[in-house]
Amino acid sequence: MPPAALSVHLAIGQAYAWSVFKPPLESALGLSGTQSALPFQLGIVMLGLSAAFGGTLVERNGPRWAMFVSMTCFSSGFLLSALGVFTRQYWLVVLGYGFVGGIGLGIGYISPVSTLIKWFPDRPGMATGIAIMGFGGERSSPRRGRRRCSAPSARRRPGSPRRSSCTASSTRCS
Repeated sequence: MPPAALSVHLAIGQAYAWSVFKPPLESALGLSGTQSALPFQLGIVMLGLSAAFGGTLVERNGPRWAMFVSMTCFSSGFLLSALGVFTRQYWLVVLGYGFVGGIGLGIGYISPVSTLIKWFPDRPGMATGIAIMGFGGERSSPRRGRRRCSAPSARRRPGSPRRSSCTASSTRCS
């Protein structure tokens, strides 16, 4: 279970890679820096709200249900954002990445933590630390951002979060 929790948090830790999407998004849609930050800001707000209000649902329905909901919301959010960039509809980027993806972030964030705390009741700090260390793990590798930007799909369609959606989805389902 600890490796699965770490993997889930590595996948949703992609939220820290917004800075990789931001410059191409600004150029593709003609946005200012403030406008391009809105999807990320809303995503972090929705992370907190969905974690706070979704906690009882996670406890009631279990971690598999929560991970499925998280994967569905997070991946769908990226696909909506990609559609928004493709059609040049900024509101779809905000709705997809910020609202829908943010809900996936929140549900995906709390499920591994609560499950590991149940697995290691005598060491709740260690259990929480194992899960949480993955959330910032994506950010810890400076090469990840360069690889993502230099990918052929990223060159063809600037700012497209489609590739990360598929990556996050396959990481969670495996």
